[in-house]
Amino acid sequence: MAVDDDERGSVIGANGWNSRVEIRQLRAFVAVVERGSISAAAIALGCAQSTLSEALAALDRAIGVTTIARKRGGHATSLTAAGAALLPHARHLLQELDAAHRCVAVATGAAAPTADTS
Repeated sequence: MAVDDDERGSVIGANGWNSRVEIRQLRAFVAVVERGSISAAAIALGCAQSTLSEALAALDRAIGVTTIARKRGGHATSLTAAGAALLPHARHLLQELDAAHRCVAVATGAAAPTADTS
């Protein structure tokens, strides 16, 4: 796969993926999927719906496809094929990040962070 660097250091592969996918975007994505709506996910994450919507839009821009389709006439959402393909990987990445935090906490004698992969 050909990879090009732009002047800001962003890496974009031949498939259009941007290396700047952020953890907050994955958390937003998983939360919306697990809660079934942006409004419910925003409440669970303690943020505004607009903040969550922007995180989802940024994720879609970063990977070049829509991950979650909003249903008209309501707040419900559904996964696109790309979103369904991404979901297990997003969950795995968030779980691994939580495990890394716990390991560092144990190694340094700090209090372990609470698990919140949503």
